[in-house]
Amino acid sequence: MPLDVDRARKETPGCADVVHLNNADAALAPTPVTDAVIDHLRLEARIGGDRILASRAEYAGNVIAFLQVAARTGAQVEVVDDDEHGQLSVADLRDGPADVRDPGRRPPIRELGDQLRGQDRPRRRGRLRPGMGNRSDRGTRHRRGPAGTATPPRTAGSDRPGPRTALCGIVTFTVDGVPATDVRSRLSAAGINTSVSGVTSARFDLAPRGLPGVVRASVHYYNTDAEIERLCAALRSIGSGRNR
Repeated sequence: MPLDVDRARKETPGCADVVHLNNADAALAPTPVTDAVIDHLRLEARIGGDRILASRAEYAGNVIAFLQVAARTGAQVEVVDDDEHGQLSVADLRDGPADVRDPGRRPPIRELGDQLRGQDRPRRRGRLRPGMGNRSDRGTRHRRGPAGTATPPRTAGSDRPGPRTALCGIVTFTVDGVPATDVRSRLSAAGINTSVSGVTSARFDLAPRGLPGVVRASVHYYNTDAEIERLCAALRSIGSGRNR
């Protein structure tokens, strides 16, 4: 089915306010996700108490947050087992533990969504924090979900010229004579969100080239050609010194 970019942008209020090219860190949440999180928080405020369900391959940052909440509130952290394919087990979410695990597969998102929406109501009582592990991508990134859902997507591209045999939605670059942090700040002032990857994030790549950091732009399906042109125009302005 063709992607309806107009609909995606209408469902994403942030698109009206900013050119968001920092999706590899945190994408703009669509209204349905925001509404679901708010509804969950209202439920939590009304009934209190918690059981935090997590996957066996839960993102480390999520686990730390879960344990902190458990220590502070007495909530119970409960691990949902994998099924025979190494995916997050829908049966275990509903009934009990599975025995066989083979880590490395993505969870059955559609079935889990049906389960959590109550189409096949789980027998485990209590409520879910927005923390069902996604295995491969943190939920706030390209999945556009709430905080608490996991491994960064691979980065392709850099400031090196030349053809690429495989491309993705992330590119890193520099502007001659302008520190990466300054480029990010000037783009932000122009209403364009990007991020900076420092040498500690890519030591084997940046350090040998003497680069303390690079600017990173990461697109999503709701970004448009016009927004990319706006980024390029802003970079030309920064490079020419007109933005200094």
